[in-house]
Amino acid sequence: MKFKFLLLTILCIHCESCIPLGGVVPRNRSYEIQTTKGNFLKFQIRNYKDRKNYQPDSWFYKINQYRFLLEWFPPDPPFPYTKGDYSYPINPAEEYYKNKNDHLHRNWFEQMLNGDRREFFAFDCEYWIPLPSGHNKFQFYVNDFEKERSSKIIRDFNLPENHSLRMTVFPARIDYSKYPAAIIHLQLGENKNSQEGHKGFAFEFQIEENKPGEKELQCDLYENAETHK
Repeated sequence: MKFKFLLLTILCIHCESCIPLGGVVPRNRSYEIQTTKGNFLKFQIRNYKDRKNYQPDSWFYKINQYRFLLEWFPPDPPFPYTKGDYSYPINPAEEYYKNKNDHLHRNWFEQMLNGDRREFFAFDCEYWIPLPSGHNKFQFYVNDFEKERSSKIIRDFNLPENHSLRMTVFPARIDYSKYPAAIIHLQLGENKNSQEGHKGFAFEFQIEENKPGEKELQCDLYENAETHK
C-alpha cells in the first residue's frame, strides 16, 4: 500500500495534468479540438542539413527530428484569463500518429510521466494537426535543438469549412537590430549580440481547399533513406 502511494506521489510530481485547475488545459497533455470542420495544419519541414541524419539504428536519440508546438488562443478562455491573454498547445496525442511510421513514438510510461502530447516531428515527413474552424489566432514555434535554431510567430487565420492551412518553414537569419530592447532580451537574452542576428526560421502560410478523399500519409524516410543520400 505504501509503495502504491509513493508511486502515485511521484507520478503527480512529474505529471502536471494530475490536477487541472479552473478549466486550464494541462500543458503537457494533448487537447482535442472540438470545433474543427475538416480543418488542418499541414506542414513538412525539409531537412536543410546533410542526409547522414537518417540513422534508424541510432538508439541514443533520433537526430532527424525537430520540436514543434502549435498554440491556440481560444475566443473564450477560462477564468481569470481574457481573450488574447491565454493560449495552450493543441498538438495531437502520440496515439494520433501511431501509424505514422516516423520512429518517434514514445512509450506509454514516458507519456504517463511527461504527457501524451506529440512535440517532436521528423524532417521531410508531412504531418497534419486538426485546427478549429473560423477566425482564430495561433502561435507557431519551431526548434531545431541540434543546430540551436528556433523561431516563433503569432498569426490570425480564418478557415472556412473543409479548408486547411499549409505551412512552409525554411531556415533564415532573424535580424533583431531594429527590435525594441525588451524584445531582444526576451528572444535572445543578455549574452547575444542583436547585430549578428539570430539563427531562426521563416514561415509562409497558404489557405487551401482539401482535396476530396485526401488523407494523411505514412512516412517512408527510413525505408528509402539510401535514395536520399
